[in-house]
Amino acid sequence: MCETKVMKLMQRVSFLYIDGDDDFRRKDYYQTCGFKLEIGVNPSSGQGFGSLVWKAYFEKEGITFSDKKVIELGAGTGIVSILAALLGGDVTITDQPELLNRIERNVSFNIPSSFKPQVKVRALRWGLDNSLFPSDYDYILCSDIMYFHDSIPSILETLLHLSNEKTTIYFASMLSYGTNVTREGHVTLSQYFQTELVCRVPGSIPAWDLEILLWSALGLCQYFDKEGIRFTDKKVIELGAGTGIVSILAALLGGDVTITDQPKLLNRIERNVSFNIPSSFKPQVKVRALRWGLDNSLFPSDYDYILCSDIMYFHYNIPLILETLLHLSNEKTVVYFASTMFYGQNVTREGHVTLSQYFQTELVCRYDVEDVNVYRMRLNTPTAVQHPNLQRRC
Repeated sequence: MCETKVMKLMQRVSFLYIDGDDDFRRKDYYQTCGFKLEIGVNPSSGQGFGSLVWKAYFEKEGITFSDKKVIELGAGTGIVSILAALLGGDVTITDQPELLNRIERNVSFNIPSSFKPQVKVRALRWGLDNSLFPSDYDYILCSDIMYFHDSIPSILETLLHLSNEKTTIYFASMLSYGTNVTREGHVTLSQYFQTELVCRVPGSIPAWDLEILLWSALGLCQYFDKEGIRFTDKKVIELGAGTGIVSILAALLGGDVTITDQPKLLNRIERNVSFNIPSSFKPQVKVRALRWGLDNSLFPSDYDYILCSDIMYFHYNIPLILETLLHLSNEKTVVYFASTMFYGQNVTREGHVTLSQYFQTELVCRYDVEDVNVYRMRLNTPTAVQHPNLQRRC
């Protein structure tokens, strides 16, 4: 039986997203605890979760790590570990192997040479590499590492391995994103750790998330404007609408629009509709929950247009998106699909390859600065009818 351990749990601290690429064409600066940190991020690495940057709780509480042994899990940019090193810690910064170059470069930007011997950057795949690390850490730092149900046992196993009875874990979680997984994770961890909420900072969707997701949405809106596209008397549905901005424009351009997303996001969409849609247009706007692959049967297959912007971020979603698009489409349906190519790049490309097997796909617009592609797609009937979803419908 493991001895009781201590976890200090932070629900949500503030954050900073910094744009950039492998060449760090743009670097932003982060001021905390009296240090000015210069951080570069490559958003195309991994799933993008490592790009969440959190302002440290340590500043508020005056916490230092002098002569303490510290390890961070899922470090992302490494900013929390960099701060811990500047506050005196002997720090090991860990993440997936493909993210280490970015962390090393951020360390080189921010850690004076006299501090560098106490900073190590190493790969740690939870549950796989645990035995390569000791169990004598004074502090374990984690920020937003719970996004998938499947990862919770691996995170628990890793924390138990790294901990001892004197270890303190600081764990920051943003509850507005991946809420169910985060709460499940907290329940699981609380069975093995004494957990104390030490700080909560109110907030909603992070600025980086809104900014990046809006690039494709705004690119799609700009394309409609540039091409003079109108939706008068057309039946339109948007998948994964997010803020609802694309659907709102489609309604203002005459469409009979159904705006869909996950149930927990509908309130935000409804508020945006109320802010932007005149009362005379509102009867033609519907806001509904649509969980891809689960709620398809609740929707018809007679849409003239399907709108999508940046809905491919996870490999496991691709079959569900395909199934949903096939269900909603008919031989006359036009699908407009906008993607931010630098974010979740591998998933986006895999998704396009999959969709192109069932849809005739044409790149109709590209915005180089934002790295946004806009595609127009139509059902490729000879191959699409072979998909089980269309076979059932036929």
